[in-house]
Amino acid sequence: MPEAYTIETPIDDAIDCDPAYDEQCLWKDTIGEFAGTALFVYIGLSSIQQTMLTAGSSLGVPLCFAFGLTAGIVVSGKSGGHLNPAVSLTVFLMDAGFGVKRLIMYTCAQLCGGALAAMVVMATYYSFINNYKHKEVFAGTFGTVKSPHVSLASSIIDQFVGSALLMMAIVMIPNHKYKPIAVGGVLGALGMFQGVNGFAFNLARDLGPRIVSWWAIGSIAFSAGGTWFWVPMLVPFLAMPVGCMLAGALCRLPMDY
Repeated sequence: MPEAYTIETPIDDAIDCDPAYDEQCLWKDTIGEFAGTALFVYIGLSSIQQTMLTAGSSLGVPLCFAFGLTAGIVVSGKSGGHLNPAVSLTVFLMDAGFGVKRLIMYTCAQLCGGALAAMVVMATYYSFINNYKHKEVFAGTFGTVKSPHVSLASSIIDQFVGSALLMMAIVMIPNHKYKPIAVGGVLGALGMFQGVNGFAFNLARDLGPRIVSWWAIGSIAFSAGGTWFWVPMLVPFLAMPVGCMLAGALCRLPMDY
């Protein structure tokens, strides 16, 4: 694999364990992905409920998602801090050593972590959430919903560009102890200037909470925003490998100045 395509995820993927304990390391890393994703999604979804409850500034939502992602990456330990199935898929595609088993276990852990976080938010804010007059509002505080003022085609482009930019940042930000803060800051910035459709860029952040809200309000959890629900489920898986390849190409450009 070309060196330019080596993906330095927020916490380096190297597993400094005895090879005899690879299985134990894999389970430890999977638990780290579960815990990190749960913390990330919990902080993010809670910020949405707090904003709705206090009618506060929506600026707090991307800031909390940025903090949540940073905290989740740190909590995940040495798993690599993916917290996103599309990131894990990209690492798998670019790194033959990652392995199908690790990809499957990471993805399941991330989805379960997002769902657990949504359940905790639902339990914590249920008395407030239950008073929402419109189920579409309820759905939009868990899964993302397309803005009615933006076409579906434009929204797909929005999610593709945002997912690709996030992956480019993950690849190109130097591996350093402050990298989790930088990656979280990039997500927060994307939420500020590209958040019209909820800046999911992450199946675990969107699908798990959407399923939890479906349990509470029924099919509108998937039908709110028209046929939008499939976009944050599919587009990041297409966009992040593209973002990784673009970052690799940029890394190979000569820097003579």
